[in-house]
Amino acid sequence: ELETKFIAALQESSRPVVLVGGGIRQSGAEAKLQKFLALTEIPVFCSLCGLDVCPTGGEAFSGVFGSPGVREVLSDADLVLVLGSRLSSRQIGKDTNAYVANAKLFMVESCPEELGRLPAHAQLIIRDVGDFLDTICERINYKSPQAWQEETKRRLRVAACAERETD
Repeated sequence: ELETKFIAALQESSRPVVLVGGGIRQSGAEAKLQKFLALTEIPVFCSLCGLDVCPTGGEAFSGVFGSPGVREVLSDADLVLVLGSRLSSRQIGKDTNAYVANAKLFMVESCPEELGRLPAHAQLIIRDVGDFLDTICERINYKSPQAWQEETKRRLRVAACAERETD
């Protein structure tokens, strides 16, 4: 079962990231997402369609796709969990197989026909996002390493400052 595989990969992860899209809202899983992020403290990024469901005031919130530094953080992640996002070419670029190529990539989607081209290494969990989060929250005991959380925030601050200097 892919959920068990995800849990095992998460337990081994030292640099996880969550990517959130508008599918969280469509699933009605906003509170379940909040619970999962509070339990795990994993850095979270959101798409523009997921901005209204992403906990932007929370400690785990790290930014929006396209913000300075996001690609750099994602390239160093060792596990990426995608919840309710189709990963369009605008988000991941044309070379889908290069996207987070060094990370274990898990995508949760209830309507796989909504998805475009997926990276070859993506592991697709076909399930309602809310049901997935319920199951995971019951079964995990994991906190994202504090050093990774701090490194993520530091990289994003540095990238934002560098972008302002070039404006």
